[in-house]
Amino acid sequence: MATVKKSKKRIIVPICIVLVIAIAATGFGIYSKKEKKEEVSLHTLSLGNITETVSATGDVTAGSSKEYKVSSVATVKEVYVKVGDEVKKGDKLASFETDSMNEQVNQLRNSYKSSKKAYEDQLKSQKSAEKKLAEVNKSIKVLEKDVAKLEKKLLKTTGTTTTIKKESTTAAPTTTTTTTRPSTTAKDCIIVVSPTKGGTVKYDGKIYSEGEKATITTKAGTKVTVEADSLAGYAFSGWYNGNEYLSAKPTYTMYVTTDMQVTAKFEEFDASIDSISSALKSIASSLIEVTDDVSTMARIMETISTAIAQELASGNYNPDKIANAVGDAVAKAIKQGIIDETKLLIDSGALENTVEAAVRAIDWNGLVKEFAETDNVALTTKQLQLAALYAEKELFTVQASSSVTEAQKQAMNATKSALDILEKQQGDLQAGWTAAFDGIITECDLVEGQDTTFVSSGMKLENHDTLTVTVSLGKYDVLKVKEGMKADITGVKGTYTGEVTFIAPTATGGSDSSILDSVGSMAGISGLSSLTASGAGVECQITIDNPDENLIVGFDVNVDIETGTSSNILVVPIEALVLEKEGSFVYVYDSETSTVKKTKITTGATSDSEYEVTGGVKKGQKIVSTPTDKIEDGAKVTVKNK
Repeated sequence: MATVKKSKKRIIVPICIVLVIAIAATGFGIYSKKEKKEEVSLHTLSLGNITETVSATGDVTAGSSKEYKVSSVATVKEVYVKVGDEVKKGDKLASFETDSMNEQVNQLRNSYKSSKKAYEDQLKSQKSAEKKLAEVNKSIKVLEKDVAKLEKKLLKTTGTTTTIKKESTTAAPTTTTTTTRPSTTAKDCIIVVSPTKGGTVKYDGKIYSEGEKATITTKAGTKVTVEADSLAGYAFSGWYNGNEYLSAKPTYTMYVTTDMQVTAKFEEFDASIDSISSALKSIASSLIEVTDDVSTMARIMETISTAIAQELASGNYNPDKIANAVGDAVAKAIKQGIIDETKLLIDSGALENTVEAAVRAIDWNGLVKEFAETDNVALTTKQLQLAALYAEKELFTVQASSSVTEAQKQAMNATKSALDILEKQQGDLQAGWTAAFDGIITECDLVEGQDTTFVSSGMKLENHDTLTVTVSLGKYDVLKVKEGMKADITGVKGTYTGEVTFIAPTATGGSDSSILDSVGSMAGISGLSSLTASGAGVECQITIDNPDENLIVGFDVNVDIETGTSSNILVVPIEALVLEKEGSFVYVYDSETSTVKKTKITTGATSDSEYEVTGGVKKGQKIVSTPTDKIEDGAKVTVKNK
C-alpha cells in the first residue's frame, strides 16, 4: 500500500487558525476585563419631610422626689416611718430635739451683731474720713502756697546769712557763709557742678550722676540754680565749693563772681526713708491700730508733727530727745482732752510708748539736712506741717475708700446669711418632718436617740404615680432640645409618650469637649460623651405621659426627642452619603456618558434614614443609592434594572 505523505502546509494552517482564535479570545478577554463596569442602583432626588430627633438613653426616676437632710447638730427624738412605707401628704415622718443648737444660734447671732456694728462704725468712719480728707486737701493747698512764698522770699533776699549747727563731727561743718549779690561785669565764669555718691544733680533740664559733671559758662553776676536729689538710703549733706560750705537746701541758687567747683555731697544713713514726709507717713502707719476714729488720728498726728517741728527748729536732731519730747506732747494732749482717750484702742501709756518708738526709729539727723537752716525756722516748720498733712491725706484716703466699707458689709451679710440658714434649720427641726406629698419612703437612716452627726442620708420620699426619664445631652444636641418637645420612650415592654419638662442650665460630668458628641450629633445620638471620663452633659428630664407597672424606677430606657419637622425639602437617603474628612459627598449619575461624578453637598436637618440637602445637587438628579469603595470619580457604571 502506497504511503501518502501529508503536506506540511495543510498541518500549519489549522495550527495558525487555532492560534489566531486563541489570541483573539485572549484579547477579547483582556478587553472585556478592561471594559467591565461597576453595577449600581440609582435614586432620583425628590422632595420629602424630615422629623428630626435626638436619641439618648436614660434612667427612670420618680416624678416627685424630696430629700430630707440633717445639716445641723441635733438629736433624733422619734421616727414614725421606715423604708417602704406609703404615706399621705402631711403625715409625720420624724421629730427632733434642738436644744443643743441654741448655743450655736446665740454665738452666730452675737457675731452678726458685732459685724453689723463694725460695718456701721466703718460707714461712719468712711464719711468722717471723706470730710476730713476734703479739709486736709484744702489745708494742703493753703500751706503749699505759704511754703512757696517763703521759698521765693528767701531766694530774693540778699546778704542772707546761713548758720548750720550739727552735733556729729561727720556732718556738715558749722560754718557761716555770707553770699552777697555782686555787681555785674562782663567777665566770663566757669562753674563745674558734680554730685558725690548717693545722689544726682539737675541743671538746665539735664541730670548728672556720680562721675558726670555739668560745665556752665556764664557771665559774672548771672544767677545759676542747681538741684540735688538723694537716692534711696542717702541724705543730702549740702553744697560745697571745694571745702567751703555753701548751703543745706537741695535747690541752690548762686550768683556767679568767679570760677567755682560746686559739689553736691550726700551721706548714707540706715533709715529706709529719705524725706520728712515719708518719715511722718511711717509714723502714721505705725499708729494705724491705735484708733479707728479718724478725728482722733488727726489730733495725734497734729500733736506729733507740731512737737517734731518745735524740736527741729530748736536745733535738736537727736532721735531719742525728739522721741521723748513727742511722747510728752502726746501725754499732755491726752491730759488736756485734745486727744480723746475714750477713742483709743489701747491705753494712753501704750500710745506714748508706740509714738516714741515710731519717732525714735527715724534718722532725723540725716533727714533734717534738707530743711534745717536756723534763720529759716518758719519755712522748716511749714514744711513739717505740710509733710504731716500729706501723711494725714494718705491715711484718710485709705479710710475714705469704699473697699474697706464694702469688705465690712460683705462680712456682715455673710454672717447674717449663716444666721438665717441656721435659724431656719432649727425651726424646721423643731417643727419636725412631714410628708410634702403622697408617696413611698425609699431611704431612711434615722435612729431614735441618735445624734444627727451619725446621719448620712436622712430620708427620701418619692411619688411613683408619675415617672420621669433623666438623660444627658451633649453640647450640640442641647441646642436643639427645648422644654415642651414631645418624646417617645421605649422600654423593655412597650413604648410610651412623654414631654421634655426640664433642662439644666449648666453641664455636669466632666469636660465639655468630646469627639463623641460630634459623632453622635451626626448620627442623631446624644449623650455619648457621658460614656467617657472627660465627657460633660446637660441633664434633661422627660415626664412620661402613660406610665404603667412595666416601667420600674432605676431601669434604663431609650428616648427619642422630636426636635422639629422640616417639610417639602430636598432629601437624600442616608445610605447614599459618603462621609469624609472634607465633608459629605454623593455620586451623581450622567446618563449621556454613563459615568458618575463625586459631588460635595451641604446638609441640614437629619432623621434616622434621610438627610436634608441644602446645596450641591438639585431635584430630579440621579445619584448612586449605595456607593461602594470601588466606585471612583468619573468611572463608567452599569445601572441595575435600568
